[in-house]
Amino acid sequence: MFVDSSFANDLNGCTSSNKISSLAQTLDTRLKRIQQESKLVAASAGLLCGDTLIGISAYGERKKGSGIAVSTQDLWHIGSITKSVTATLIARLIEQDKLQWQTRLAEIFPKEQLHPEAAQITIEQLAQHRSGLPANFSFTSVFRKAGEGKERIAARRKLVLETLKAKPLTPPGSTFLYSNTGYSTLGVVAEELMGQTWEQQIGEQVMSPITINNYGFGAPKDDTGKLSQPRGHKSMLGFYFSLEDFDNSPLIGPAGTLHMDLKSLLYYGHEHLKGEQGHSQLLSEANFKQLHKAELNNYASGWIVEHNAEFSSGRQLWHNGSNTAWYALLTIVPDYNAVMAFTSNDSNIELAQKQAWDLFYALIQDMDKAAKTEP
Repeated sequence: MFVDSSFANDLNGCTSSNKISSLAQTLDTRLKRIQQESKLVAASAGLLCGDTLIGISAYGERKKGSGIAVSTQDLWHIGSITKSVTATLIARLIEQDKLQWQTRLAEIFPKEQLHPEAAQITIEQLAQHRSGLPANFSFTSVFRKAGEGKERIAARRKLVLETLKAKPLTPPGSTFLYSNTGYSTLGVVAEELMGQTWEQQIGEQVMSPITINNYGFGAPKDDTGKLSQPRGHKSMLGFYFSLEDFDNSPLIGPAGTLHMDLKSLLYYGHEHLKGEQGHSQLLSEANFKQLHKAELNNYASGWIVEHNAEFSSGRQLWHNGSNTAWYALLTIVPDYNAVMAFTSNDSNIELAQKQAWDLFYALIQDMDKAAKTEP
């Protein structure tokens, strides 16, 4: 269990030294029980309240049957939580006057022959899954060669432009259709504007300004060959198989290929929490509000925004992700000034998701109790 109380901030009654210790212990005890009873290969979870990292815990194995335990510093694939990071990158470019939320794809690709309806798709519609673009590219297309640097930029661009030459499945703006294609298109927009890979821009525009360094793309790398990082897992007929380098194609990286450690994931969420409060230097409050503004199906830009009667105002921002061998959940509750993250290297997504939400609501209840029972 890891606890960091170096940034104590007594908001919502959960960050006095006694409450930090109590909540950290509760997190640790509950996660240990969850992992052991559910038999997830491994699980890690963390809680941040105010500016205080209450705790991070991790239980289980990096590889099933290996006997090598996960740690609180391990890296985890976060799947489609990547979409929030891509949307944040786009907001950064908007603040730099590179484009606007209402910029149309015809303005990004003025020399390309796009389908007339696709040409009218806006940046905002892409970020909110209202573009009408299909959920995914064709199965075979994402296996095309995609080396790093300029080669990847060219391959992504070609893949996206092929899609944009076809009529969208629904008129842009009219329907919610969750689309990895749409977020890959946002990545290509950033590359078209800046001449740098999406990966490089994520580092320079999002991670570096908020001092996050422990991240990467694709499955976490086991550079030592000694299980230095967790592996994703698949199950078949009751048997588990570890997957050393399994992930989505880098061509759809902007939709879901990031990995990071739990502390980094929590602090990324914390930046969005601060943005809600007008305290972030990463983006203006207006652009954070744009990122967090829900449209169809409660979807904002890389965030799902829901209202829950258990919270005082009921507002909650969250996103989860999986490349089918990992699971991750990041959730923010502004009323509680809290951020929680949960990750697992197990392919039982339904089970991992249930355990994540059960833990989250238990922690909310514990914070309520802490606020009521101690001054």
